[in-house]
Amino acid sequence: MSFEDGSLEPETVGERSTSEDVIDPNSAEEVEDDEEEFVDTIEEPTPVLHEGLRRSTRVSRPPQEWWKVNYAFLTYADIKDDHKAMEFFKKPMEKEFQNMLDFKVWEYVDTLPPGKKTVGCKWVLTVKRKPDGSLEDTGKARLVAKGYTQVEGMDYMETFAPVVKAVTLKTVFVIATSFDMETRQGDITGAYLHAKVDEEIYMEQPEGFIRYGKGGKKLFLKLLRAIYGLKQAGRQWRKALEGFLTSVGFKVGLYDRCIFHTGKFSDKSIIIIAVIVNDLLCLYFKSNERMFMDLRKVKQMFPVERPWFSITIQWDHHKEGS
Repeated sequence: MSFEDGSLEPETVGERSTSEDVIDPNSAEEVEDDEEEFVDTIEEPTPVLHEGLRRSTRVSRPPQEWWKVNYAFLTYADIKDDHKAMEFFKKPMEKEFQNMLDFKVWEYVDTLPPGKKTVGCKWVLTVKRKPDGSLEDTGKARLVAKGYTQVEGMDYMETFAPVVKAVTLKTVFVIATSFDMETRQGDITGAYLHAKVDEEIYMEQPEGFIRYGKGGKKLFLKLLRAIYGLKQAGRQWRKALEGFLTSVGFKVGLYDRCIFHTGKFSDKSIIIIAVIVNDLLCLYFKSNERMFMDLRKVKQMFPVERPWFSITIQWDHHKEGS
C-alpha cells in the first residue's frame, strides 16, 4: 500500500512483487541436484567387529595381611571379624591394658552418680614403622577416650597446653653444635598417664576387656589419670612434668615455657631440656654426664640414644662439631 496525494490506495500484486521474491524453477532444480550429489558422497561407516571381552574367572580376595598395607588407623570393629588381625593386635592391646592397670588409670564402680554420663573410649590400632618407613613385625595399640563426648564445664575446664616453638628447637640444635654438647632424646612411655585429672569423669570399658559385677551388670570406670583423648590430657601432663622438673631444680624458660634449664654455662654444669609433647630433648656437657644420669634414674626419662628426628627436623651430630 502507498500514500499518494494524501489518499490511501491499495497496490496491485504486480507492484508488490520484486525480482528478489520470484523463485526461478530452474535454480530450484539445480539445488535439488546438488543435494542428491551430496547425499551420494556420504559413505556409510563400516561396522567394526569387536571380539567378546572375556570376564576373569579369578576370585577377587583381599590380601591376607590387609592391616599391614592399610596406612590409616584401625579400630576394634575393623579387626574383630578377622582372626589373623586379632592375633596380630592381641598382644599390643593386652600390653596397653596392663599398662593402664599398672598406672592405676581408673577404678571400677558399679553405678554412676546422679546426673553423670560416661565418656566413650575406643582402640586405635596401627602397625609400627621404622625410621626408613618400612613396616615392623609388631603392631601398636592405644586406648583413647572419646573426648568429643565430654561436656564443657562438667568433664573439663581448661585445655590449653604450650608447645615448643620450631625456632626454639633450631636454636637448641645450634647451641648443641656450637658448644659440642651431648644430646639425648627420649620418649616417655605413657606420658599422659603420669598426670592426674581434677574433674570427676566416668568412662565406658574398652572393647574386648569387659568386666561384670554382681548380677552380671557391666561395670563403669572412674578415671583417676589423664588418659589419651581427654580434652584436658595435654594440659594435665604439662602440669605434672613442670612440677617434677621444678622440684629437682630446673627453671622454666622466659621466652619459651617448653624449655627447662639448670646450672651454668661458665662451669659447664648446665642441662637444657626441650619438651616436645611427650618427647624430651636433653643437652649437657660431657663432664656433667653423671648429673644427667642421676636425673635419668629418677623417672627413667631419657633413653641413652642420640636424637635423629624432631618436629620434621632431621638431626645428625658429627664428632667434628657439625
